[in-house]
Amino acid sequence: LKMAGESGLPRFCTLTSAEMSDPLAPDCIANTEFLAINRDEATALCGMQYDPNDPQPFLAAMAHAVEELNPALKLLVTVGQLGSWGWQDGRWEFIPAARVGVKSTAGAGDASMAGLIVATAIGLPFIRSEPVLRKGLAELPIETATDFAAVLGSVSIVSADTINMDADAGYLLDHGYPLGLTFCP
Repeated sequence: LKMAGESGLPRFCTLTSAEMSDPLAPDCIANTEFLAINRDEATALCGMQYDPNDPQPFLAAMAHAVEELNPALKLLVTVGQLGSWGWQDGRWEFIPAARVGVKSTAGAGDASMAGLIVATAIGLPFIRSEPVLRKGLAELPIETATDFAAVLGSVSIVSADTINMDADAGYLLDHGYPLGLTFCP
């Protein structure tokens, strides 16, 4: 990660809950641009449980932990069927989950990370430039990397397989249409 950064390459990282206690974890976080973790991994990092009824203490603890390691980090924390939180430049944005039938959650985190990578590669911003409050993913167009991560995560969980082998551009459109999703041009 450090060498990639020195070469100006984008750096994406994810760590498991067990890896959060590894002595090298802080260096990984300090030397990456994008970190995607789930709520259990986030708890291992910040020491606080996620409470969906009052997420602010958890978000504050996460922001504090991340700012000490890498204030320029772009962070995605997935919180299962509730959605995810994107953090950039000291600000959190909530991204609602797509409401789909779940066949298996295996691979959803990897699919979300793939969404971040693809969306970043095509130049989408990580989160919106202005704060928004929404209850459903379809309330706004899919126009950020964190939005696209939510879409790919939902594509993963509608498949019984770890990797949804049907997923391609056409599948994404067909998947998003009944959900009311619109994609940015």
